[in-house]
Amino acid sequence: DYLQSRTDIDTSKIVFYGWSLGSYVATYLAADVYHPPVLVLEAAPASVTALLHDAGLINLPGSYVAEADFDNEARIADIGCPLFMMHGKADDFIVFERHAPLIWEKAVEPKQNLWVEQAGHDDIPEILGNS
Repeated sequence: DYLQSRTDIDTSKIVFYGWSLGSYVATYLAADVYHPPVLVLEAAPASVTALLHDAGLINLPGSYVAEADFDNEARIADIGCPLFMMHGKADDFIVFERHAPLIWEKAVEPKQNLWVEQAGHDDIPEILGNS
């Protein structure tokens, strides 16, 4: 609300960017609070439940460990803006194969991705030569 109230800011250029666990906040805001012109997600987990399964913990739903609705996979279809998604295929924290495709398949058009073969969890800009 604060940024939208400022007359010196062109709110049509506010982009939401969520990296890793911050993608939950960006996706939630884009779906339920303010529809930005673009949502950018980098190394986004599908859900807390998927993270628990990756960690080898007991097969529990994410709601058992987090009160908030941390579920990018379920919420991504509700965004009303274009999506740009990046993920490193060598990510050993948010494993690409177990997260990115789940979100990508549920996302609606328009959407675009950048899957970076050699990138891990936090080095996409470096791998692409933009550090």
